[in-house]
Parts: sequence; C-alpha cells; structure tokens
Amino acid sequence: MKIRKTKEKIAVKVGELVFKITPLTFEQKCEIQSTLAAGTTTAILKASKLAMKFSVKEIAGLQNEDGTDYQVTFDDIGLSDDVINDLGNSEIGDNLNYMCISLLNGIPRQFENPITKKPLEGVSFVMDGVQDEKK
Repeated sequence: MKIRKTKEKIAVKVGELVFKITPLTFEQKCEIQSTLAAGTTTAILKASKLAMKFSVKEIAGLQNEDGTDYQVTFDDIGLSDDVINDLGNSEIGDNLNYMCISLLNGIPRQFENPITKKPLEGVSFVMDGVQDEKK
C-alpha cells in the first residue's frame, strides 16, 4: 500500500490549469467536517472553501482576462479568499470545489462528482506530479 504524506504536493489538472494540492491533515478535516455538520447549503459552500484554502498550494496557467499572469496569493492559513472567490466564479469552479471537498476522504484514485458519483470531466492527475513541500 502506498501512502501520501500531508506535505506532498500532488499535481492535478482541472481544465487547462494545473493545481498542486496536498492531502488534508486530521485537524483540517475536523474543521471542514464541523462546518459541514450544520447541513445547510451555506455550510456546504463554506466547507468547500475551507478545503480549497487548505489543500491548494500552487496554480499554474492562470491568467487575467487581459492575458497577464494572475497573481495567486496566500494568507496565514492558505489560499487567499480573493483567489478562492475568483476561482469559484470561473468555468472550472464547480469541478474545483468537488475536487477539493472530496479530499475529506483522502486522495482518491479518481475524482468523482459527489452528486452523480461519475468521474469529474476535465479533472485528472498529472503523472510524476508529486514532490515534497518545502517548509
């Protein structure tokens, strides 16, 4: 059995972008699950936002509307709220949310839509995309 360390960056392609994500820690999963426990639509969206904030470490291929490179920013916890909001309003927003929230169950062999249980279209692992995260 192979295991993914929580410091490993795993490359995942979503649409045309490549995201480097890390598995969620136990504490992060607890925080996301406690947010989900409210059971409301708002709680689900907030939990998805937390999963994205905690897991996304890098984004390659992201550009502004004018073709300039998009500046990905982070805060003390993880991916910044501005970046999460911008990504959520993009054409890949739904698949990115589904991918991140599915990390509650670890790193899957294949990402699935949690509603339909079918594979997420346009979401795949990038082979040889694992590296140790530098502290």
